[in-house]
Amino acid sequence: MIKNQAVFALSLTVLVFLNIPLSFAGLIADNGKMPELLSGVILTGAGISNLAEQKPKEHINISLATVISKEIPAIRFLMDQHDSVLYENSLNNLPIADTSLGYSIEKLNYNERFHRGSPQVLIYHTHTTESFQIEAGPGSWRSKNKDISVVATGNIIAKTLYNDFGIEVLHITEIFDSPVYNGSYERSLAMLEKAIEQYPSIQYVFDVHRDGVDETPANKQSFTTVVDGQKAAKVSIVLGVKSKFTPENKKFAKAIESSMNKLYPGLFKRHIEKDYYYNQFVVPNSILFEMGCNISTPEEARYSAVLVGRSVGTVIMGKEQQQ
Repeated sequence: MIKNQAVFALSLTVLVFLNIPLSFAGLIADNGKMPELLSGVILTGAGISNLAEQKPKEHINISLATVISKEIPAIRFLMDQHDSVLYENSLNNLPIADTSLGYSIEKLNYNERFHRGSPQVLIYHTHTTESFQIEAGPGSWRSKNKDISVVATGNIIAKTLYNDFGIEVLHITEIFDSPVYNGSYERSLAMLEKAIEQYPSIQYVFDVHRDGVDETPANKQSFTTVVDGQKAAKVSIVLGVKSKFTPENKKFAKAIESSMNKLYPGLFKRHIEKDYYYNQFVVPNSILFEMGCNISTPEEARYSAVLVGRSVGTVIMGKEQQQ
């Protein structure tokens, strides 16, 4: 055991010295989540997080002000060679989801603005490279290719809120978990605070992820449902109960759960509460969504994103009418 630990430590040192991105250097677990390898790192329902990532901002000494421009653009990242080949191969066999709504792969535009200067909703992705299954095995479970990652689901939620309800949305597509995974929440927190400073109109914040499970038929069935004759990835909500806004976040989450259960029975999977922060202490009405899991397909996740957008939009419009 000691020998194995020494070998791992030496290998890790070499990887760091050679500046090899750890998240793509064989340190990904079979279920698409980061393994529990390093001291102070824990596995949670929302993925691996460093303990420091769960602390509120007064304990964090980090800023991304130098890399986030005044307008906080949705930065486009070039795919590496593996992602490009994987994506091109996937297009040959990947069904296009929900084409009647115009949310197909070809039409996703990550530079598209869903607000006119006063966004009410902020959508971002702390674990930005979490992706969905386009072929057997774990090779496609993490990618910078936004069309097969959780970024696509965020784009569709934003588009649905804006087009169907007139709700203005700021969608941040910046990558926070690569090339270094640890510190993802700290980096996304810096962005979140900058966004709130830039757009004080933001009242709702959604961190959109996907869950990570073993690749088994039972898990695939557990995370899949059928809504109006089309397969969809089941959706979970994760709350960090250490937030000062926990009561408001719980109330908002329950309203969204009720909306999903009423509009699309079977879509909602579970409500998860963890003794962490998940950056849900910056503004009230902050929620972490798990859009299916690593063995959900991109089309299942994209269809669920439309349904989540409609469910959330219904709740927000109801709150607005009550005020």
